[in-house]
Amino acid sequence: MFIRPCYFVFTPHHRYLIHQLRVLYTSKEEKSVFEYCDPPAGTYEGMCQLRNNVSFHFFTTQPPCGDAAIFPMVNSSLCVTNPLKRKISEESVEFMATKKSRHDDDASDTFSVDVHRTGGKCVVGGAQDSHESGTAYHIMGALRRKPGRGDPTLSMSCSDKMMRWNVLGIQGALLSHFIAYPIYFHSVIVCGPLFNRESMERSLYGRLHDNDIMFPDDFKSHGYCIHHPELWHVGKLSKACDEALEQVTEGPNKRLSPTAIIWCSKPLTYEIMVQGLRQGANARLNATKKSSVSICKGKIFQEVKDLIDDIPQHSIPKTLRCIHTNVYTC
Repeated sequence: MFIRPCYFVFTPHHRYLIHQLRVLYTSKEEKSVFEYCDPPAGTYEGMCQLRNNVSFHFFTTQPPCGDAAIFPMVNSSLCVTNPLKRKISEESVEFMATKKSRHDDDASDTFSVDVHRTGGKCVVGGAQDSHESGTAYHIMGALRRKPGRGDPTLSMSCSDKMMRWNVLGIQGALLSHFIAYPIYFHSVIVCGPLFNRESMERSLYGRLHDNDIMFPDDFKSHGYCIHHPELWHVGKLSKACDEALEQVTEGPNKRLSPTAIIWCSKPLTYEIMVQGLRQGANARLNATKKSSVSICKGKIFQEVKDLIDDIPQHSIPKTLRCIHTNVYTC
């Protein structure tokens, strides 16, 4: 299964996983990507695991925001080409030119004068950006909030969320009551001109090794690890897609649309979201069930409740048998 993120970050896969759990626990007509644990007794009683021939792949058209988006801008022969259109002084170019590193004969005149920058601010209490000129502007490996031009957000950057997935899995806490072992992305595929393997490796799992994190003793026995997904880069989109993206992003007064299309094949879902709400909802009023999109946390929680209610009592995972879902509201 391929998962492509929307602007507000990666939740459609939960609907797919819930649907597949429903197929396993309540349907005999369709084959699920899950299977019951063998042996089912003990801790894993009533739980399931991903089939051996099933894997998940993450596809995106740009590097995740945050730490993965920070990497050197490469320039050749003192010709400064800046994709983000930042002006670099002649003094900076001259200074960096004297310090350029020579890696091989084919790239002897290649050097870095700046780094691609992210709008995500470092979290309070951690190391902070120096904001110095050139390559020292950002600190590498820091935890960051999701970038935005409005009020400061409490959401972590995409790089930090994906780093968490490479330890805890993509299934989340609720679905861990059903799924015995974590589900990791087999690969991460970045399609587009901006890509740096070193920054991707650092942001997605490398900084976890650097910090000597101490995991619980039973961490590995439950299938958890610091996962290293395969990293792939596809340099170009189709010509038509490249031209369309250039038209909407170039120019001083142009910016990306706040509208997103949500589509999922199973269960079949298609809706349009505008600034976090279903299209047509009044943004001035508080969000309601009618204005919320199907992949918001409240709707996902409701789907899990409905799943628990629909599973026969003898088939419910052991950790959920004493749960009364009617005491929870969303």
